[in-house]
Amino acid sequence: MQTKLVRPSSLEFVLLPGNTLTALGDDRPLGPHTVIISGFIKEVIEAFAVDDWNKKVSYIVDIRDLAWEPKFLQASSMSSWGEISSQDSDEVDHSRWGIRGVKSGHHDIAVSGQVVRFIRLRIELCVQGDMNSWRGIGFQTIANGTLSNIHDVVNRVNATEDIPDPIQKHGR
Repeated sequence: MQTKLVRPSSLEFVLLPGNTLTALGDDRPLGPHTVIISGFIKEVIEAFAVDDWNKKVSYIVDIRDLAWEPKFLQASSMSSWGEISSQDSDEVDHSRWGIRGVKSGHHDIAVSGQVVRFIRLRIELCVQGDMNSWRGIGFQTIANGTLSNIHDVVNRVNATEDIPDPIQKHGR
């Protein structure tokens, strides 16, 4: 299986107020910060030259905009297709695109002498059909823990509050 490390081409997040979560069924602690992260990966898989449904490509998505304290971090993710392509649709008898799995994880690195944790997603894709390809993938993650860079997050969220809503602007 081929694996590639990618960064999202676009990323948005919503910081939920206070700790609004309740633990269900286990004793894992909840952190004070809960964030909903939405992103998009553009130009994901080049066209396959073979017609093999079993060929998988795994993408590792690093979300480095949010740094977490390494004590604990819980994340749950999902993915959806954003764009697909078939370059030779007249000659392809069988075409399929599939997301085989999405896993949330993390990795720790040292930043300015302090260890911080970043969310890392693994998205497994497959495609069948000669010259078929993935061109974009969307994802969403809900994460809970203690943000190391909470002031940067709050400033970024506050800076976007004055952006006019394009739907209201056009009267829809």
